[in-house]
Amino acid sequence: NQRLCVLPPPQSSSVQPPVQPPVQPLIQAPAQSAPPRATDYPIPNLLEQLSLYAKEKLETRAQQRHQKQQRAELEAKVQAWLEALDPLSDDGFWFEQFAQNYSSRLEAAIAFLHPPHATLNPFNLRPTI
Repeated sequence: NQRLCVLPPPQSSSVQPPVQPPVQPLIQAPAQSAPPRATDYPIPNLLEQLSLYAKEKLETRAQQRHQKQQRAELEAKVQAWLEALDPLSDDGFWFEQFAQNYSSRLEAAIAFLHPPHATLNPFNLRPTI
């Protein structure tokens, strides 16, 4: 005797799986009643920015040219002072000793005659050119 186990066919049940609510987007798109205007977005005025940048570059270049011209004039004056300096005099001997600490006699003379803060010292007794 063999017993067969027969299962009854599945019956349809009235229990339905739960219905999921529709997924809402996290960011709602604005209702488009009218097309967006250029003033709706904060776009910088690129032409104005470029104009300011170009103006700054021109001013910087002008300042650099001016400084280069001033340096050339200063070097010419200092070179004339160096040519007039007698190397056998006490001042000439002292200057030659002083100049040993610099890359050139010209740089030494500029440092001696025009130190960076000479205008701040009212007791500046260095020779003028």
